[in-house]
Amino acid sequence: MSSTADDAMLQECLQLAQEVAREAGRMIREAHERRADESVKIESKGSLAPGNMSVDLVTETDKACEDYIIGTLKKRFPSHVFIGEESSFTGPDGAPLGPLELSEAPTWIIDPLDGTTNYVHGYPLVTVSIGLAVGRELVLGVIHNPLLDQMCSAVVSAATPSRRAL
Repeated sequence: MSSTADDAMLQECLQLAQEVAREAGRMIREAHERRADESVKIESKGSLAPGNMSVDLVTETDKACEDYIIGTLKKRFPSHVFIGEESSFTGPDGAPLGPLELSEAPTWIIDPLDGTTNYVHGYPLVTVSIGLAVGRELVLGVIHNPLLDQMCSAVVSAATPSRRAL
């Protein structure tokens, strides 16, 4: 694939990652605003701090955002692989692939609600984090804080010497 085609594909990936980050951010913002009227349903992923206190939290919002992000990306890129913080490592068919390892395949790395503990306590420092690795190298990243309405993104350019084709 030519570098122009690579750049066009990366731009398409970037645009979609930004769109899904904004939509997942809307979901987080709405859930955050409902906190005054509803309790946040919290589960533990099993990690415990001294004193048997859970430190690895997950909420319904984490799960809903991850389902939305992966589902939307998978519709456009069905042959890609996905690593989601809540669902772990899945291939194109959604089945678990075993240990978390990057391969040569395009792999989306997603933390749907980075800062769950902050979210649970009502602090505004939470983000939707989406990355894309190709050939075991990160080529794209989107970080969106929906509560502060801030987004940062980056994509590797054709001038980067270690590029690999999508």
